[in-house]
Amino acid sequence: MTQQNIHINLTQFVLVIVSCLLLVSCSGSKKLARNQDAQQREQLSKALGVQIGTQNNLILYKAIQKWIGTPHVLGGCKPEGVDCSCLVKQLFAEVYQCNTARDTQKLLQSALLVERESLAEGDLVFFSVKQNGKVDHVGIYLSNHQFVHTSVKRGVMISSLQEPYFATRFKQGGRLACN
Repeated sequence: MTQQNIHINLTQFVLVIVSCLLLVSCSGSKKLARNQDAQQREQLSKALGVQIGTQNNLILYKAIQKWIGTPHVLGGCKPEGVDCSCLVKQLFAEVYQCNTARDTQKLLQSALLVERESLAEGDLVFFSVKQNGKVDHVGIYLSNHQFVHTSVKRGVMISSLQEPYFATRFKQGGRLACN
C-alpha cells in the first residue's frame, strides 16, 4: 500500500467515524425531544383530565391549559374573563395563526358544516343552550367526544358531547378553512 492510499483510507475512515457520531447525536436529540413531548403530554393529560396522544396537537392543549378556569364574562375577551366566541378566537389565533369571527353566528356562517360523527380535532361544535333552535354557544372539539368551551358557571373547561346536557343541545359541527 502506498502512502497516498493510506492517506485516502485514513480520510475515508475519519469521515465514516464522524458521520456515525453525527447520526448518533442526531438520533439522541430526536429521542430527547420525543421524551420531552411524552412528558408534556402526560402532564397536560393529568392537568386537563383528557388523554393526549401523539396524534393530538400538543400546541392546542398547551394553549387550552392557559385558559382553563378563566371565568365566563359575556362579551369578555381577556384572561380575567372570556366568552365562548372569544375563547375560540384566542385559541385559533395562537394555535392556527387564524383570525376568526368574534360572534358565534358568524363562526357558524364561515364554517364548513361537519356531521357529529366526522368531527376532528380543531373543529367547532355549535349548541343551542337556550333550546330555542338558535345557535348561541360554541366550543372547539378535541377528541373522544371532548371539547373545550366556556361555561357560564365554571368558566373555561373541557366537557363531553356525550353528557346529556350537551347531547340534547348539540346543533352542528363546523370546520374553518384555517385549521
